[in-house]
Amino acid sequence: MAKKSKALHVKRMKRAARLKYAPSWLKSYSGSVPAGYREHFGVDWVCAFKELEILGVRVDPEYRDTVLKSVARDVEARTLRKLRRKEALDGFVDSDDTFAYIAGYTAAGFPYGVTWEEWEQTNQMESLNSQDSVGDNIADFDYDPCEEEFDDLDSLNPQINTDMVGDGDSEDIPF
Repeated sequence: MAKKSKALHVKRMKRAARLKYAPSWLKSYSGSVPAGYREHFGVDWVCAFKELEILGVRVDPEYRDTVLKSVARDVEARTLRKLRRKEALDGFVDSDDTFAYIAGYTAAGFPYGVTWEEWEQTNQMESLNSQDSVGDNIADFDYDPCEEEFDDLDSLNPQINTDMVGDGDSEDIPF
């Protein structure tokens, strides 16, 4: 069986185990100690600075303050981004490729609701109903179908099939 990497284990260590293991790691590490400690042990900046302070490692206070302020700004920006995203999505409801609005799910887990086609039809009907020009200004409507001129007036008279027409008795009606 292959030997597992220590890196996987150190990221799951509790504080006591990290504090016990850290002195041997510090002896072999060269580089920015807070950043390396944070990365190696998988902790955040605040935890890294606190544990290094417990271990007696001196960290430049200006560097610590700069990093912690940067972390605070990142957290604030992330919170603001989440808030904006939530506000933008408040008007939207659960949907997928098939359903514009998912009202719920069946016992088997299948969604049901309003499909995108139904949604578009509803929106089209609402937009037609909301137009001011429909029905409001009937006096502006100049089209009169009776005034249309036809070249072939015979095309307007339908031909009646006399075989289908009865003599008017009720016996001819099949129902």
